[in-house]
Amino acid sequence: MPIDQTSVLIVGGGIAGLTLAHILAKSGMVVDLIEQKSRLHTSQAGILLNQETLSVYKELGLYKEVTQEGNPLTQVEVRSISDRTITHFKLDSSLPSHQHPVALSRQVFYNILVAHLSVRQVLLNTSIKSIQQDVDQVDVIFSTGEKRIYSLVVGADGAQSPVRSLVFGSRRALFSGYYGWQWMTRSDNSESAQQVTEYWGQGNRLGKVPLAKGEAYIYGFFKGPRRLDYPPHAWPALLKEQFSDFPPRIQALVNQVSLPGQVHLTPMMQVNMARWYKGRVVLIGDSAHALTPNLGQGAALAISDAAALAKHLLFASSFDRAVALYNNEQIFRVQRVQAFSKLSGLVAQIDNPFFARIRNTILRWAPSRMVAYLAQKAFL
Repeated sequence: MPIDQTSVLIVGGGIAGLTLAHILAKSGMVVDLIEQKSRLHTSQAGILLNQETLSVYKELGLYKEVTQEGNPLTQVEVRSISDRTITHFKLDSSLPSHQHPVALSRQVFYNILVAHLSVRQVLLNTSIKSIQQDVDQVDVIFSTGEKRIYSLVVGADGAQSPVRSLVFGSRRALFSGYYGWQWMTRSDNSESAQQVTEYWGQGNRLGKVPLAKGEAYIYGFFKGPRRLDYPPHAWPALLKEQFSDFPPRIQALVNQVSLPGQVHLTPMMQVNMARWYKGRVVLIGDSAHALTPNLGQGAALAISDAAALAKHLLFASSFDRAVALYNNEQIFRVQRVQAFSKLSGLVAQIDNPFFARIRNTILRWAPSRMVAYLAQKAFL
């Protein structure tokens, strides 16, 4: 298609939206990006990027900068709340460390994307009020009242996507039954600097991911009702309550959190759609397929979406064909990760003590190579 005549509006300044903006702008398309927040920033958390995902940034000339800020991960250990090892495995021991998945601060990664962004316009404090389209164009009205016309509109605006609501109707995000904790801290060096460690309880679990420069990303999940009546000032107390029976080293991490601003609590939402486009409006990332967080693959899928959509926009014969090819290419991968993620959550967060002990025993006896293979099929 003639890219010099193509204008694209990306709604949402998250990792998916920024990555797509980079690729399309580098290819010569006219790109605008709008973000409802007052500045481009992200949560204080970690992010895991496998080598397939990192290859996207190699094409953009950002690979070296991203990997220099990251920490390669070579192994995973799962422990019980009695601090016994349940399973331990290496992530493909045949690979050199520089080809392993990389963990880094989400904010650091995001800052790299923002620093190198070169699009026609970035509009902050701006959201979508109306979307109308015909066969040739999309007419949008911003929250500011301004009207513009685009060749394509991309919704990269998260699980609660306004673009999805405006164009696809009642495809609402559904509560997964989980809540997630996230916070950053200094590493206590209690495990290997290249090891992800998870502690499995009964209906809850907590993990630690070592990052570069002595930092660590801590995440936790627990089952809960749709309406959890805990205002932010009560989050530190709830966090301590949730993990009160975990080992002392985990208690030490939890006790570091004393102020609401130090930790983030989020209900985990799911979006299940088989078709992510309608006319000249298309969804990527969580707006199309938010999934349970059990594998930490939401960002990787969003980046993969951006790369796949950009590829087909650049080389397909028409917009209709481009968005259909993108959907068909990504849907199998997304459904596979969704299935692995659901299964992982069911196994990791068993809340019955008897079945939790059976789970732990089975995994202790399972060959580490088999566990590693299953993990790599889901993650790598």
